[in-house]
Amino acid sequence: MTYRHLIARALLGISLVILPAAPAVAETAIAWESRFWDRSGDADLVLPLPCGGAMAFQRVDTPVSEGNPASDRPVQMGLASSEAGYVDYLRRAFIRGGFSDPEDASAFYYIGRYELTRDQHAALLGNCPRPSLAGTIPASGLSWFDAVDAARRMTEWLRQNAPRALPHEDGAPGYVRLPTEVEWEYAVRGGAAVDGSVFNQRTYPLDGPMRDHGWHQGAESARGQLRPVGLLGPNPAGLHDVYGNVEEIMLEPFRLNALGRLHGQAGGVVTRGGSILSRALELSSGLRQEFPAYSMTDGKPVALDTFGVRFVIGIHLSLSTERTNLLRNAWLDRFNAGGDTDTDASLMEILDILIAEELELERRLILETARLRATEVAREREADRLEAMKALIIGGAVLVQFLREDNFWIEHVQVNILPRYDADINDPLKSEGDIERLIALRERMMAGLADRESRFALNFLSYRRNLVTSATGYNLDERDQALGILLKELELSGREGLIPLVRDFHEDIAIYAANPSLETPQIRALALE
Repeated sequence: MTYRHLIARALLGISLVILPAAPAVAETAIAWESRFWDRSGDADLVLPLPCGGAMAFQRVDTPVSEGNPASDRPVQMGLASSEAGYVDYLRRAFIRGGFSDPEDASAFYYIGRYELTRDQHAALLGNCPRPSLAGTIPASGLSWFDAVDAARRMTEWLRQNAPRALPHEDGAPGYVRLPTEVEWEYAVRGGAAVDGSVFNQRTYPLDGPMRDHGWHQGAESARGQLRPVGLLGPNPAGLHDVYGNVEEIMLEPFRLNALGRLHGQAGGVVTRGGSILSRALELSSGLRQEFPAYSMTDGKPVALDTFGVRFVIGIHLSLSTERTNLLRNAWLDRFNAGGDTDTDASLMEILDILIAEELELERRLILETARLRATEVAREREADRLEAMKALIIGGAVLVQFLREDNFWIEHVQVNILPRYDADINDPLKSEGDIERLIALRERMMAGLADRESRFALNFLSYRRNLVTSATGYNLDERDQALGILLKELELSGREGLIPLVRDFHEDIAIYAANPSLETPQIRALALE
């Protein structure tokens, strides 16, 4: 053993001797009335704070493929407007919650139901307040560093005093931090709790005018004053005050929108959601602003009166050796698989051969870069295929519903209504006037029947195309993966009524995939069973 190794071992031994004992764990009780930390009630998660306080959090689900820790969820962020597109134009992003549900392996994360309040912030600083309505006004005048420090204080206090209160993953406790922009915007739009058709609207579906959901500039709203949290309506995910009141500080630095992606240069502090100084028309889910981290005059951190924060519960990824190995294997599977098509696979094989045979370092680096980009393109195409498969399944399910309704109406008219008209028209006891009226009604019914039959034929054509495309353009794993995510999305968005139809159409796909020679009457029977 070298002299350096001896010194290192000696220092390690000393450090083990002088380390203080771990503090005794004391699970603390919540003494504040719930109206001071969860005005709406029934939060998904409640964490205690110093001074007997508490903070409410909401669970935000991010449905992803089961059994793959590397899978994530593609989402579209931003606004479809070019006026300030360099800031907030549409872009694609990906999200996955760090916690999983043992029942269905779904991924999710927690975000504050409300903005950090004055009383909560005071408690984290060790200044125990007497809880009050005024204390439920958002903590303001925070710099990015203040917000990060408050999250640090909360995590340290929870780890030392109430570790079991924190959500755990693989036995490891989470920690409190600022939200990323994607986490914030995904939750504000409503996440999987809203239908995909409205997810990318300018705001989440508002029940009433903006003044019922966000404190903004104007005599009919904030009137220039910060307001207690939770007084206005929640968004579909159960979050309050995501529009207006204080603008919320994000974890990462600001980046421009480079026409569909984030620009490479990192800038200043990002805030989201607008404030009491924002006009109602400015407030949106994609609104983001940049501020300097430090003042140009005195060099101190910028901390405007409208700056606040909403916390997220995070978890690190390498929770255990087993989890690390799962992530590594998932990454290698993705890297080695390349793409799903023969062309993708052939390209990857060629690049792998060229990389292995290349001896010049610069050329090898170029080939490695090309291999990486080809893999990225293949993964993006895979994500697009998954979204397309989900669309085919939900579209097929809706068509099944239309076909069954129209078929029931057509059969009812043909079997019950028209024979009755014919019998009445041929009744010798009917007057000439009655017969004319019945003939007119029958012709009107026949016209309606023809319209229904025409619509049925068109919907059946669409159903058949959906069926064939789903069965021949996607493999079994892709179809099952899309079904699993879609079922979770329907459950979370309150559209459980579509689930039986979705399952029916998914089963129709499997039947057709096994019997692609099915004739039209058999395919029709599939839809109407």
